[in-house]
Amino acid sequence: MRFGIDTSGLVQLVSFLLVCLSLAVPAKGQEARSGPSQLDLIRKLWVVPVRQASDPSKQLSSCRLHTSGDLLIIEDSEGVRALNLHTGVAAWGRGGEEVDPGDLVRSEPSLARSEVSGTLMGSLWVGWIDRGLLALDLNAEGQVLWFRRIEELADSELIRVRPHGPPVRTGDAILAPLIAESFHSSAKLVCVSVQGEIVWRREVAISIPKRIRPPSSTVFYDEDKKAIYWIPGGARLLALEEETGTIQWETELVPDETESQFGRGIPSISLSGDSLFVTTGTTLNRVRRSNGEIIWRHDFLIPSGKICGDIDGLVILAGGWLTGVSRDSGLIRWRAGNRHRKIEFPCATTWYQDILVSAIDGELWGIDPKSGGVTLRTPVPGLPKDTDSILIPADDILIITSPRQIIAYQIHFR
Repeated sequence: MRFGIDTSGLVQLVSFLLVCLSLAVPAKGQEARSGPSQLDLIRKLWVVPVRQASDPSKQLSSCRLHTSGDLLIIEDSEGVRALNLHTGVAAWGRGGEEVDPGDLVRSEPSLARSEVSGTLMGSLWVGWIDRGLLALDLNAEGQVLWFRRIEELADSELIRVRPHGPPVRTGDAILAPLIAESFHSSAKLVCVSVQGEIVWRREVAISIPKRIRPPSSTVFYDEDKKAIYWIPGGARLLALEEETGTIQWETELVPDETESQFGRGIPSISLSGDSLFVTTGTTLNRVRRSNGEIIWRHDFLIPSGKICGDIDGLVILAGGWLTGVSRDSGLIRWRAGNRHRKIEFPCATTWYQDILVSAIDGELWGIDPKSGGVTLRTPVPGLPKDTDSILIPADDILIITSPRQIIAYQIHFR
């Protein structure tokens, strides 16, 4: 009797593993593509410190940046200020002690400067500062236009509330998220006109596990459908009508409300075609835009990170890894890296032309979003290893932020 070995199963297994490896590791041919492949650092333009809060408990983990013309708008623990983008020279600043515009009642500054965050709307900056919503005119050296106390926005002097995420602009209004401080039992979304008048309020009950601090509310405006998508606490997604705030549909993103899903990064929302892509906790969800039906949910077991765009059927996540996920199936198609070294990316990632630019260990990396291949890699003198964010507001300027400083470089991509 002769004994033979059937190798067909082994061949299939090896073929399957090779396919998986090709998806996870970009081939050499994929690493070179059109777009910038080299970065010349011409010189460092300026460095400014990130202002530290007088009360360490109110220190922001990072500052936030916006650009408007030649101005760089900086939100930090001491307020909001504007610098010249090219020189770093201060143009104007507004801190918690400067926001009282004349006859308005001064608000209690108990949570003041830890809540500084805002958005640009044309020539306006509108944001949280000193327990209120403040509007500044960027064309008039940051002149205060109006200020609304949180108690006015919430329409309540009895239940203490606080800001719960940065304001978001719609076509002609501002959406301001709030949360009840006691037991985190409810959240509010307030629509405010550009003149500072309250248009509508929407309040919903939320359920957060004990001892868990809920992540900031996430608000996303759908200009095409004139709809607002709101995650008030990390577990539920609601669609609201723009003019009245009427709830059109809602869906549970974390059905079991396990503690592991809360407090692990701020949820993010992205729109692509007929779908919304939503991260919350460790999951990425694809949600039908018309009715809130969940098409698929993928659990990464680690914080999924922030959605930073989509391209050619891929959703790009910037978390511990820079990851390309299939839009159709939710499966991981690539994670940025190479065959010899695992690279963990911070969330400091931005787009430049058709590549992703990220800061890693004192170097700038350019990543092909279609394959995860490395297209650009260059050391940057003085680049902090704990980089918070990257901004490329013009073709020749690169701005890097860290917990301690903001650095601007003059650059040239080629």
